[in-house]
Amino acid sequence: MLSCLNFPYYHLVFDDTQTRWTYRIDAVLGIVLEKNKENIDIVEFISLEKAKAIALNDAGLENADMKIVFTKEELNRNQGTPCYLLEFYTSKYQYYYKIDAKTGSILDGGHYILLTNAKKIAINDA
Repeated sequence: MLSCLNFPYYHLVFDDTQTRWTYRIDAVLGIVLEKNKENIDIVEFISLEKAKAIALNDAGLENADMKIVFTKEELNRNQGTPCYLLEFYTSKYQYYYKIDAKTGSILDGGHYILLTNAKKIAINDA
């Protein structure tokens, strides 16, 4: 194992349902400097549909008749707690949520006005 890397390299991490691979690749020579393979504990995650329902419920949109468009639906397992990263919008707001994939807890979330609405506010104020 390399204790101190003082030259450019790529750090790559990828996984499937059972194994996670970690690589360090020399960015100049293209050789493998370090690699690691570890088994991942098989953990049951809530479904993407359940995560979306949690976010919509928190946003007060679970029974909304308006159009809701999801622009990001991602299961992120690279940084600590596995979580769903969700982004969606309605005609009034854009929403973002980070949902714990194991428990369904909301780790982060909120909304902001759309750019078109911000432009209208600026024009009306000018």
